[in-house]
Amino acid sequence: MNKIGFILCITLLLFNHSIAQVTFKKNKDKISTHFRLINDVIILKIKVNGHKCNFILDTGVKTAILFDKTIKLLDSTNIRTINIRGLGKGAPIEAYYSSNNTIELKGLKIEKALILSLKDHPINLTSKFGIYIHGIIGSQLLSELSVRINYDRKKIVFYKKTPLKHIKRRRYDKVEIEIVKGKPYLKTNITLNDSLNLDVNLLLDSGANDGLWLFENNDIRTREYMYNDYLGESLSGSMYGKRTEIESLKIGKYTLKKAKTAFIDTLSIVLKKSQKWRGGTIGASILKRFNMVIDYRNKIVYFKKNSKFNKPYKYNKTGIEIIYIGDMYVMSVSPNTRNLVNRDNTSISSINLKKSVLRPIYKINYIRPSSRASKSGLKQDDVLVEINGEKTYNYNLFKLKDKLNKNTNNIITLKILRNGIEKTFIIRP
Repeated sequence: MNKIGFILCITLLLFNHSIAQVTFKKNKDKISTHFRLINDVIILKIKVNGHKCNFILDTGVKTAILFDKTIKLLDSTNIRTINIRGLGKGAPIEAYYSSNNTIELKGLKIEKALILSLKDHPINLTSKFGIYIHGIIGSQLLSELSVRINYDRKKIVFYKKTPLKHIKRRRYDKVEIEIVKGKPYLKTNITLNDSLNLDVNLLLDSGANDGLWLFENNDIRTREYMYNDYLGESLSGSMYGKRTEIESLKIGKYTLKKAKTAFIDTLSIVLKKSQKWRGGTIGASILKRFNMVIDYRNKIVYFKKNSKFNKPYKYNKTGIEIIYIGDMYVMSVSPNTRNLVNRDNTSISSINLKKSVLRPIYKINYIRPSSRASKSGLKQDDVLVEINGEKTYNYNLFKLKDKLNKNTNNIITLKILRNGIEKTFIIRP
């Protein structure tokens, strides 16, 4: 199953700002907190100027970005409008720029933080993750600290100093990185096939919920691929690529076999002009297979494989991309046996209680051409009602995607709502 990857690599066309100040509460040497792992991406609960928010931790960005069409969360004393550009071929878009904000995470505080708030943008992260996502944060939170990420325990620890004793005791593998414009790049080795082995520079991008993205050039080129795939949205439009897997990806002493890969179509032309040295991106579907210590100051990442290292990759086998579009009230019936008696004091075994509860609504956002789903008659914007006789609102977004793509040998029956009319379609093997 394709997990939509969001390229949020931003180039500021014009800005000057003061250096953010990072402090720990009560003179502590480290701060730890748990995170939510949704679609392989780390979601942190933070405060922006006192407002509670859900932010994606994204090593692929330098400046915090607020995906909110209002500017109510920003410091209002220093706001101006600038142009920014995302990867891709689209025109720059306008954003609000504010440089005197406070970001808090448990006992950690960043003052004088720069935040961008996009005025008009095509990306709705909430629909892709099933919970409200306010924005993303990257090197502002990471660059002055050492950060240990444990994907197994869903725990992140921020250190004032590099935890060398922990690293030595747990036998992490040390890999040097290069920091370019606040973003970490890692030199890796990839084997495309039996005869082609290359060293490539890859952006370490914890906010891109996909595997490996490669930019085609004279050296990096795919001959065989599974299908043309929709990869997600950037600030400059939709992203497409050739979905495949490569023989191996080597990170330090670790080798990942048959790594999930996409060769990017839309971005290659732009990157050839501006970043010829960059070969692609390592996304969260690969990074989650390691526990890591990221040390921007010393330009090192320490890797140690975890319980997810050999887990199979997920692919979009049916060709349907589903998004969350909101909630609806559904009547729920549940038995209640607490202190229930008749008027004659005889007990009642049970009684059914009815109440209205909110449940999620999903729709089809994209159907891949020539896929199983495209041959069934399903269309974009169809609202899902049932899958194999079960109400789709009983699933969270990613459980529903898993059910759609778990077994390609089985028939899938989908009941949908189209223009107010229920219809049933069959996706065949």
